[in-house]
Amino acid sequence: MKTNQNLIRKMGDFNVTQRTSDGMFDATSLIKQWNEKSGQKKMIAHYFENQPTKEFMNALVDEENKYRNTDKSTLSMFYEKKRGIKGNTWMHPLLFIDFAMWINPVFKVQVLKFVYDEL
Repeated sequence: MKTNQNLIRKMGDFNVTQRTSDGMFDATSLIKQWNEKSGQKKMIAHYFENQPTKEFMNALVDEENKYRNTDKSTLSMFYEKKRGIKGNTWMHPLLFIDFAMWINPVFKVQVLKFVYDEL
């Protein structure tokens, strides 16, 4: 069992938390920071309700199953929700990137430009 530490990484003006034990990112912290900075009221639940998000998550499961040559992968591999005072939503890195691009269109442009520039 890996000992977990939470790493704080910079993503522009935001502090992003990543767990070392499984690589998952804290989506709750990011959306709170975004809402405070932007004055918006985005909610993680709205991200999960979007049809493109559902399709993306199904594609993640399919790809993971191909990679592992199995059909045991489930959506629960890609996010973890805990309710309550200390509750947070943690996301797999690929899901977190999609989530961050959903929250912040400027970040989406930066990600797309990075990929385009690397081609």
